[in-house]
Amino acid sequence: MRKNIMIILTASLGLAAAPGAWAATVLSDNLGKAPFDADRVFGPIWGAARFNTDAQAYSLSSVVLWAKSVSSGSATAELYSDNGGTTPNASLGSLSLSGSFPPSAGPATFTASGITLAPTSAYWIVVKGTGSGVDWYWTDDLNGTGAGFDTHYAISDNAGSTWGDIADVDPFQMQVNVDLAQVPEPGQWAMMAVTALGIAGYAARRVRAKTIVG
Repeated sequence: MRKNIMIILTASLGLAAAPGAWAATVLSDNLGKAPFDADRVFGPIWGAARFNTDAQAYSLSSVVLWAKSVSSGSATAELYSDNGGTTPNASLGSLSLSGSFPPSAGPATFTASGITLAPTSAYWIVVKGTGSGVDWYWTDDLNGTGAGFDTHYAISDNAGSTWGDIADVDPFQMQVNVDLAQVPEPGQWAMMAVTALGIAGYAARRVRAKTIVG
């Protein structure tokens, strides 16, 4: 019987957490802007673009760059912390390239797993070329969408030992997608409460019955 009670409780909690428990959010995006030119990322030359979080905690889902491969080159991407609002600081985790870089300007998608983002914080996506590297496009349009959009970008010509930070001019083109943990809706909380009360009542009756029989 105890096993059945646990099954009921687990099912109730699952229903409360299921619909809308996690919501996809575009935190930063300027992919829709017209590309102006590109910076080549290869060897010790790394590129980075910054984004921010609002008052919510998030789980990083994916990052999409507007880029192209150079002679079958590729690149890796990592999430970095922010060094006092100016440049990338330290790596917080690696992202996985989905497929390959397009041979002409287009979206290159990196996915993330298990990377959390703290509220009201700045982060950087650092791109490191492999082989002949990639061209990462930038735009002269300073407008973007999402609560975390930022116009800072940075270039390193010595594999991240030092960075040159540029703000409010020609940002790299990037989209940052996150998942937001949501509180269950009122109806879901009610379902959990009713189930908990029912189980508590059943347990109390079991105790009284055992006392009388004993």
